[in-house]
Amino acid sequence: LRFEIFGEQDVLDLFGKEAVEKATVKNVNYLSSIIALNNGQGIFAPKALMPAIQFSCINSILCTDINNDGLIDIIMGGNNFNLLPQFGRLDANRGNVLINSGKAKFNNLSSEKSGIDLSGEVRDIQIITIHNKKHLLFTINSKKPVCYEMP
Repeated sequence: LRFEIFGEQDVLDLFGKEAVEKATVKNVNYLSSIIALNNGQGIFAPKALMPAIQFSCINSILCTDINNDGLIDIIMGGNNFNLLPQFGRLDANRGNVLINSGKAKFNNLSSEKSGIDLSGEVRDIQIITIHNKKHLLFTINSKKPVCYEMP
């Protein structure tokens, strides 16, 4: 009933010897959320995003120039509540805004600076126009959409 009990168990305790022996083994080489930088010749180099982005999953990404400086910024939303109880939930993503400072360097804006503070499982981010003003529309599982006016 408590997460700490699962933390003390090994794989055999959790799933049993027979299930582990029948399991397909796959290897994961890279677990970080990344951006893939194109060198212009079709070759992409992965670059891990800052630690604050790694606290939860990313479900939706919108690339746009949010601060009108001519550089493409990144807006992200995430979270996943559909995991088994023994694995907990991925719920630390409140929405991220990464401001491009040039040369593939991004600065993560806090919720206080960006104004974006979401809860729930973000599934999509779109730019919409309302009364000739651009807005960010976030759709969230089992919740009403959330809309923020862009600067």
